[in-house]
Amino acid sequence: MMMMQPAVVACPAAFKLTCCARKLEAKDGAHVKALGGTSDPYCVILNAQNQVVGKSAVIKKDLSPKWAPFEVDCVQAGGLNGAITVQVFDWDKDGKDDIIGEFRTTLSEMMTKLNTEFELINPKKRGRTFYKNSGKFVVCAMEQLAMASKNARVVQITLEGKDLDSKDINGKSDPYFVIYGCPKVYSCFGSVWGTQMHEYVNPKKTEKPKKKDKKSKYSGIATSPVLIYKSKPCMKTLNPKWEAFVLESRLCGGSNSPITIECYDYDKDGTHDFIGSFKTTLAELMVEGAIFPLINPKKKDNAFYKNSGTVKVVQAVPSAQPPANELAITHAKITFACKDLSSRDLFSKSDPFITISGMNGAEIYRSEEYMNEKNPTFKPIALPVVNCGGLDGQLKITVWDWDSNKKHDVIGECTVTLRELSFFAQNPRWRLVNKKHKDKIGYKNSGFLVVNSLELVQQPMMMQQPMMMQPGMQQPMMMQPGMQQPMMMQPGIQQPMMMQPGMQQPMMMQPGMQ
Repeated sequence: MMMMQPAVVACPAAFKLTCCARKLEAKDGAHVKALGGTSDPYCVILNAQNQVVGKSAVIKKDLSPKWAPFEVDCVQAGGLNGAITVQVFDWDKDGKDDIIGEFRTTLSEMMTKLNTEFELINPKKRGRTFYKNSGKFVVCAMEQLAMASKNARVVQITLEGKDLDSKDINGKSDPYFVIYGCPKVYSCFGSVWGTQMHEYVNPKKTEKPKKKDKKSKYSGIATSPVLIYKSKPCMKTLNPKWEAFVLESRLCGGSNSPITIECYDYDKDGTHDFIGSFKTTLAELMVEGAIFPLINPKKKDNAFYKNSGTVKVVQAVPSAQPPANELAITHAKITFACKDLSSRDLFSKSDPFITISGMNGAEIYRSEEYMNEKNPTFKPIALPVVNCGGLDGQLKITVWDWDSNKKHDVIGECTVTLRELSFFAQNPRWRLVNKKHKDKIGYKNSGFLVVNSLELVQQPMMMQQPMMMQPGMQQPMMMQPGMQQPMMMQPGIQQPMMMQPGMQQPMMMQPGMQ
């Protein structure tokens, strides 16, 4: 008679865990339950490489918490039988959370021991006389998921702040936040980025290097963080509720790559006051109810300083919105202006013009000059996105004072990206800083760069017909591989050349044109 083989349980992409704890050790207050001691517990699940694969929300002042269901990435955990560590912490306002206890297990063991108590052991107390445990942990339910939410390419997040520092004389602030990440770099921009990105390499050194995948979208990940999102300010409040926003995993460098969120008090003159910041990951932002303390490094050593407020995740869900097709963006149409420029001339105002340099230091644009003007508005320009290294390539914009002897003086400069400039509606001003003056007492800036308008122009990628002749062109442009339609009209071009009465021949076809 054939022996029955045990059923093989397939490993799902993720689990949604419902967990609780009982009789946790008090970490706050008197540290004695009878005298009112308590804790603000949350749970973290780590894989064998100490990477976070699951995290719960914080529950305030509860020694027997029942957490809202949270996700655990089964694949990243090493499968059903991969070793994991479950840790319970007491959340602290200063970000220095205290461990309550931990235990080691597997997802498979959790499945077979639902509603069973696991002992939480504090590593610092292990082995002490009379010490038993720091509480009990229970897995109440495990729901299998076809996909982990944190693996969604686009997510929608809603954040709110609480008890932020006051920065204005009315006792309030006008808080907004920015997010910095190290985005994945598209392969077509890899040569522009050069050493400013980590190239993808084969992690297994024992294997022979594989040939680069020609179909791969990405060349690597940025080495330095760039701004990937900026919120609108909430006016006159210390408890802001910001608008929901969408964030792409690619811009964060992946769901588990570090990102930084900084909070500022908005000022009309562009001299925004720093409130505080925290580091996290997109995966942690996907935990509804997660609370992050805002820390100001200049204050953290002050006596009694805890934080400059907190930021809470109100909602975080995968978005049905597809990732933006940024490869279709060919140009950025921008109108720059300057305000309150410092004078570099002895008896008059400056004669400003601007230059824009790419990631390799090469100049990619120079504007016209304006004589004796501290608040110039420059002519609209169309910057090729490929020359800028994509939307996330860093650009140095320098404002100069023109001199007839060609020894132009720097007024000030700033470093931005096209993506950062695209958030100009939230805040259109960037401080211009002169490196020679930035360390002087009382120096703030040498004026402001202002974006009056910006449009990211998407142009079709394939071209069925040759381009029509443009005014001033000596030859028709050749068809480019992959293009479907003629290019859009560029600024300054009035009309494409059409056949006029009396013309003997239409535009001549060039070699290679269909």
